Amino acid sequence: MVLGTKERIVADRQFATERYILSTNPLLYLPLYRLDGSSFLSADGIGHKCDVTSALWTPQGRIFRSADRIDCGDNTLFDPRTSNFSIGEWFKTPTFDQTFRRIISKQGPVGYVPRYFLRLSTTDKWAFSVHDGTNEVSASSTGTLSSDTWYMLTLVRNGTTVSLYENTDATPVATNTNASLSDVNPTGRNLYISSLDGSSEFLKGSVGDVWFYNRALTPQEIQNLYLATRFRYQ
Repeated sequence: MVLGTKERIVADRQFATERYILSTNPLLYLPLYRLDGSSFLSADGIGHKCDVTSALWTPQGRIFRSADRIDCGDNTLFDPRTSNFSIGEWFKTPTFDQTFRRIISKQGPVGYVPRYFLRLSTTDKWAFSVHDGTNEVSASSTGTLSSDTWYMLTLVRNGTTVSLYENTDATPVATNTNASLSDVNPTGRNLYISSLDGSSEFLKGSVGDVWFYNRALTPQEIQNLYLATRFRYQ
């Protein structure tokens, strides 16, 4: 099939973007805008198998409602005790409510701890939370998100400091300098986009690119990822 000029430009840009992201060596990379089907392998070169429950595919990513989720399995690469790490994704929600909504979570069956997750924390904020079985530590954004607006949300853990970034902000929108994760053993707990089983914290919204790193991204690296991928979410 011969692509038209506009299609060719978009295809070339997507190829260049994915090549750039792969050059940054993510442990997990999910370009959900092109990963269709009820299961797929991640695009990071490792090939993590991910199983989809209902999440609707669109050219900008997956739409999540009710029990929709993507299960990327139990993988020790995503063990926060072993190293610094970063999690990033493009996300938007059509509406906010008072219920917590998990965007990304590492958990076993409902109620099992320890666990960690990125979630919408209140009506227009987002947070990273860690539960060690007894206590919960969180970093929650101070600004507000707008509905039906794409954001690149990035979590960076560096030592015992957790920082949250939105889009290309050089200054984090939240930090927690006491986020010791030494007791958080997620082995046996799967990594989900959204929540485990469509509980009250299931995600309402769309998720595009997702990436995990086993190092702390710098503000410049976050900006580079934003600039490389934002054309898809205008």
